[in-house]
This record gives sequence, structure tokens and C-alpha cells, in this order.
Amino acid sequence: MPSEITALHRELDDSFTPEQIEEQEENFYMCKAEEEDAYNESLELDELKKKDQDEEMLEFFLNSGEVHFQYDEDFIAEIKLRELLSKAGIRIPSYQLASPVKFNPTLL
Repeated sequence: MPSEITALHRELDDSFTPEQIEEQEENFYMCKAEEEDAYNESLELDELKKKDQDEEMLEFFLNSGEVHFQYDEDFIAEIKLRELLSKAGIRIPSYQLASPVKFNPTLL
């Protein structure tokens, strides 16, 4: 929004007609809207680029064997134990169990 001083100056200046003042204000608002659209678009492009980079990195680690997902027997047994404890109504604090139940990749 043009400052009040600028707006008053334009209104008091005889060299600008009211139509010209209105046109200048419209141009100002259009420029601001275009700047905001361009900024929002650049943010969206940055997010897409970051997402692509993250996916490429994960794919690289998976293909190179540096990351694998943990499905070992101990983990599965602990999940089954927790299910049985839950069905039996037995509450055990999670810090007393062997590992947190999460689906996390393991970096080698």
C-alpha cells in the first residue's frame, strides 16, 4: 500500500489527474500481487526440489545397501509380546521393554 504521504502528495499535485492516481495505485497493487505470487512459487519450487533431493538420497542409500529396514526376529517377537500384554490388560512402561516400537531405518 502506498504510504499516506505519497498518496497525499499525488492528490495535492496538480500534474496527476484522479484517473492517473487510481491507475498508479492499481499498478502498485498489481506489482505487489505479482511479487507475492512469484515468492510463493519460489517457495513451492524449493519444497519440491528438497523433496526430490531427499527421495534421491534415500534411494541411493537403499540401492547401495547402506540402509536397510529392520525386520529381525527379536523385533517381531517383541511386537507379539506387546500385543499379548495389551490383550491381557497388563501395562508395562515402555522404558522397561527392549526397544521402542517404531519403524525406523537402520544406518550401517
